[in-house]
Amino acid sequence: MKLKLYPKYKDSGVQWIGKIPEGWGLSRGKHQYKIFGGYAFSSEDFIDEGSILIRIGDMQEGSIDFCNCKRLPLEYAISKKEFRISSKDVLIAMTGATIGKVSQVQETREKLLLNQRVGKVKTSNCLDYIKYILNSDLIQEQIHLIAEGGAQENISSEQLESFIIPLLDNKIQKRIVSFLDKKISDINILIEKDKSLIELLKEKRVALINHAVTKGLNPKVKMKDSGIDWIGKIPEGWDIWKIEHLARLYSGGTPDRSNESYWDNGEIPWIASGEVNQIDIIQPTSLISKEGFINSSAKWIPKNSLVIALAGQGKTKGMVAYLRIKTTGNQSLGVIVPIKVNSRYLFYWLKRNYFNIRGLAGEGIRDGLSLDMIKEIRVPMPPKSEQIQIAEYLDKATSKIDKTIQKIEEKITLLEEFKKSLIYHVVTGKVDIQEAIA
Repeated sequence: MKLKLYPKYKDSGVQWIGKIPEGWGLSRGKHQYKIFGGYAFSSEDFIDEGSILIRIGDMQEGSIDFCNCKRLPLEYAISKKEFRISSKDVLIAMTGATIGKVSQVQETREKLLLNQRVGKVKTSNCLDYIKYILNSDLIQEQIHLIAEGGAQENISSEQLESFIIPLLDNKIQKRIVSFLDKKISDINILIEKDKSLIELLKEKRVALINHAVTKGLNPKVKMKDSGIDWIGKIPEGWDIWKIEHLARLYSGGTPDRSNESYWDNGEIPWIASGEVNQIDIIQPTSLISKEGFINSSAKWIPKNSLVIALAGQGKTKGMVAYLRIKTTGNQSLGVIVPIKVNSRYLFYWLKRNYFNIRGLAGEGIRDGLSLDMIKEIRVPMPPKSEQIQIAEYLDKATSKIDKTIQKIEEKITLLEEFKKSLIYHVVTGKVDIQEAIA
């Protein structure tokens, strides 16, 4: 898509806007829109049915996620009617990690209420044009500059209304909206297709690992019952062993954080439990001093060992990673040093059983795994030569899938950047969309 320039430009006098088309003007946002903040509803009033409360966490890019919304008594929609939200309203996050995020309410018959630190946009202009203005880098970059300069990441209605934006007649605003709606929709469709493809590739990856570590690589091999329901049938010639008979297990430790000498100018690598998200760990989280190592329960972990997160919120607990380095680690990591099993084969088996392993401890935030639980995990055991073949096959096959996923993710990043650039260039008049919508 190649867009032309406007016939004539003039200097806007504003550095971050640059030149604008002749006929365009500038004004403070407060002359074109107003931002109204929400109400600090109490969590004590939350109920199972009633009015939906829209909070910062419910805001997605461009829309609202109603799945996890909190609800308030229906009478609040009357007693707090000044905080009601309607279909098509434009909202903006005014604090936290999502500061500046712009969302628009979908068509709904539900009664909606606006929570504190979410702003609602009101304008006599074209609302969708203001939505694009607020979502453009023209405004977003200024929001983040203000947020970074303050004690907390927040922005006020007055600050949002103080930004200088282009002043256009309603006809041009609607023309811009018509163009951007079509182009952004086309880009979003491409992005969603790519995201769906990534999910399919991830499913394929899981299926490959699952099949290889339970059925082997020979499709004609005879199978036998493993005697364990969640494992099912395994090839003849395979056995079932507990991890405690295959590997050495222990956990690590963390030097006292309050003692700076344990952490300054360190030379001993040390990893935190969050590093399991890397899958293959190639560098430490920190370097601790010899003094810190001696005065803590930290222990050396050999290269080519496995580490598994024993605790953690979100997805961390139960995740396993392969160590490409010799290091030490914290007490929330279970260390598995393979002795009678190929380390990569065991890595793939534990990766395949992520959800089963998590289930050993429960799903509560405080429910942690223990080394005793890990010891009892049963592992299908092919002959050593077959373990190596399976591991090499999976290394090659999963690497190919991962590279494909990476390329698609890079494409998505480029599409997202193009989308942002397109919005900025259109709303600031850097390109003329007149012929594109003719």
